[in-house]
Amino acid sequence: FLLSALSPAAAESWFDFDRTGLAADWNQPSGDAKLSWEEGPAGESGPAGQSLRVRGPARGFVCTRRARLPAGLAAQEAVVMQLRGHGGDTQASVEVQFLEADGKSKVWRKVEIAGGPWHEVRLPLRYFRTAGPRLPQWEQVRFFAFFLRTAGEFSVDDIRFVSRPGGDARL
Repeated sequence: FLLSALSPAAAESWFDFDRTGLAADWNQPSGDAKLSWEEGPAGESGPAGQSLRVRGPARGFVCTRRARLPAGLAAQEAVVMQLRGHGGDTQASVEVQFLEADGKSKVWRKVEIAGGPWHEVRLPLRYFRTAGPRLPQWEQVRFFAFFLRTAGEFSVDDIRFVSRPGGDARL
């Protein structure tokens, strides 16, 4: 994954967990994964306020409800988020996924999340991998998800999409 500043691009905030609710925006987790709120301690670097905490065994899965993604994903360059692992020296191996409505075709990107302070992760959409019986189309994507490849626990906040002239999500 890439860590970078956002200076040359415009960012549209999508999920800041101070403004959204788990029940309204996220489906019930599967594979024994758990979702909860985490309140950021005062004075800590990183996002302020609440964040989403995900924990579970390998193959745990959490995804948004239908129609929670912004329109025009094909015109976006990257998805950017704040991440923090809770496993000490053990990294959580997670897939960030975008799934089509039928759940059969998707684009995904593996992210290793180490314990420690918050850090910003920038994932260019054009470098996501594809999976499924057909090539996924950004216009058909309806869900955003985290799939735990290994057991792990992490927090996420301030998920946003970044666009700039000439940047797009062509696969």
